[in-house]
Amino acid sequence: DIRYRFWGIGSDADDSEEYIRVRQKMPLFYINAKYEIFDGGYLGLGYIGSQSDTSFDLRDFDLPPGFSKLEEETDIGGLEVPFLFDTRDNQQYPREGWQVDASAIFYDQNLGSDFDTESLSFSANHYITLRDKDVLAMRGMTSYTGKGAPFYLQSSIGGRTDMRGYEWGRYIDRVSYTLQGEYRWQVTDSWVVTGFAGVAEVAPSYGELFNDLLPAAGLGVRYMLDQFYDLTIAIDIARGNDDTHYYFTIGEAF
Repeated sequence: DIRYRFWGIGSDADDSEEYIRVRQKMPLFYINAKYEIFDGGYLGLGYIGSQSDTSFDLRDFDLPPGFSKLEEETDIGGLEVPFLFDTRDNQQYPREGWQVDASAIFYDQNLGSDFDTESLSFSANHYITLRDKDVLAMRGMTSYTGKGAPFYLQSSIGGRTDMRGYEWGRYIDRVSYTLQGEYRWQVTDSWVVTGFAGVAEVAPSYGELFNDLLPAAGLGVRYMLDQFYDLTIAIDIARGNDDTHYYFTIGEAF
């Protein structure tokens, strides 16, 4: 089960203190294959399928008896065209290189979906070594969702990757982007201290962006579990517009 809170659509959710508790069962079937079309560049084809069983807990709202819970079942089926360009020197803790991911998913009733729409996403990470061992990591991401998609498939921000300081799915709309930077200071061979900041936004269209920016910033510490593979335990604290969030994970946010 996936449990989360739904605050509404759009950046106006920033002003709302009310939310709906969502519980979702979403077994996922996903397969894709990529072919190297040039050095470090891969193009592929994939399929995503699922049956989403979503329930909405409305007990916190003043509703008539019998309306304390709503349920919805949705079939999802889509054809994906993924692209990857990867020149990172290490997948776990990169110090140099690029990672560019792009994906176009086309949902269609002929593919087993209850709706017809499309979603597009693009992200780029860049890593630069400074002072021999320190790393400057940068990330930009944008996504677009067409009309007719369920709210949980729309573009969103929040979570560890895009971005720390906001609850996953805190802001949802048809268009989103994030811009982030992180400095990783290698204090010793085993310990790393990080500082990061970013800005994000959601909107109904790209033409309506840059009107309601959502900033976030934070600090973190890393312990190298394996110095050969550069595998880290990460602890982060981040603050956005709404609250302070804590993260304890294996590996980097990006």
